[in-house]
Amino acid sequence: MRALVSLALAAIMASSGTEAFACSPPGDSAAWAEQQEAAYLADVTAIYVAVAEDVVGDVDSAVTFTIRRTATVWGSSGPAVLNLGHESGACSNYLALWLEDFSGRPFQDGEPVRVFVTPAAESDPTLLYIVPEGPIAEGMMTRWRALAAMDQ
Repeated sequence: MRALVSLALAAIMASSGTEAFACSPPGDSAAWAEQQEAAYLADVTAIYVAVAEDVVGDVDSAVTFTIRRTATVWGSSGPAVLNLGHESGACSNYLALWLEDFSGRPFQDGEPVRVFVTPAAESDPTLLYIVPEGPIAEGMMTRWRALAAMDQ
């Protein structure tokens, strides 16, 4: 599943337009995505569960949405509400929102998500890792726990 998610992230970044190429290097994008994720997870200071609300737009052009924190999993609780947006071709970590079932199903109101926060993401929300609850979130939790265990 990890390789599939990394490949899907790399494919979305590559197909999202020329601006996305600034986010991913030429060459092995899957390995690059895995390295980026590991570096991000090593810096995580908070993890929480949220629900998406007020989803407006289309991921193929532009979408705005709000995430409302519902539970703290680990660390500081994070903001109760974040208003976010994404334009096609823009570089953001929360592109993974649209990968839950790989079927092209649009992101919707009420979608449960897991949010991984780092100090940099606190000041720039486009750096947040926001992933759908389910196998993707659980896989990231497993990788985060493994990294945390290595630091001890």
